[in-house]
Formats: sequence, structure tokens, C-alpha cells
Amino acid sequence: MAVDYEVSRFTLRQLDGWKIRGVRCRYREEHEEFVKNHGKKKIWVKGRACFDRERQPRFVEVDDLRAA
Repeated sequence: MAVDYEVSRFTLRQLDGWKIRGVRCRYREEHEEFVKNHGKKKIWVKGRACFDRERQPRFVEVDDLRAA
């Protein structure tokens, strides 16, 4: 997944298996170094998501990040 990053937020793009083009994510300060080091690389995100009516994720509160 490609990542566009801002302060404490990033957008996941190129989501495998989803119809949507991207989903906004908010991460905690403890993930800052990971986000900076993996900015345009494929990653796995685990967290709590808000979904739209078509059951597609709209926003994710990140709990864990891992390199894919």
C-alpha cells in the first residue's frame, strides 16, 4: 500500500481487495518513526475502522503498523 503522510495522519492507497481508492488513517506518536521510514512502502495496518454504507472503510484509528 502506498502512503501519503501528514502529521499524525496518512492515507493508504492501492488497497488490495477493496473497491475504494484510499482510506484515511490516524496514528499515535509512537508510530511516527515507522511512518517516516516506510512512507512509500507496502505496509499492514491494524486498528479500529469506520465504514460507509457499502461496508468500505472510511477512516482507521491505527493500533499497529507492520512492514509487509
